[in-house]
Amino acid sequence: MVRGGRNRFELWAVAVERKVGFTDVKSVAEYLMKSVGVNVKVERSKRAFFIRGRSAVLLGRAGEPLCEIGELHPEVLERYEITYPATALRIDIDNLVEALSSGG
Repeated sequence: MVRGGRNRFELWAVAVERKVGFTDVKSVAEYLMKSVGVNVKVERSKRAFFIRGRSAVLLGRAGEPLCEIGELHPEVLERYEITYPATALRIDIDNLVEALSSGG
């Protein structure tokens, strides 16, 4: 992704599975952050492509977004002809590396 004239590194993953939802993926993301020593604050995500109330953003100590998780909105699923529920995870690698280098 390019933002502000420079490349940004992000990792995206999507779980397309009836039995895997927001809570499952959020737990994995929180475990990952804890495992690498980064403390996070969880807030509600405002992304329109996620279902309201089924999404979150994990913020670092300085308030920078490290990770976003959410169940994809039915309109998004329909647009891309996805017939199962899907939960997306986005990790901002640049922000995560910066948080790690500043002590979490």
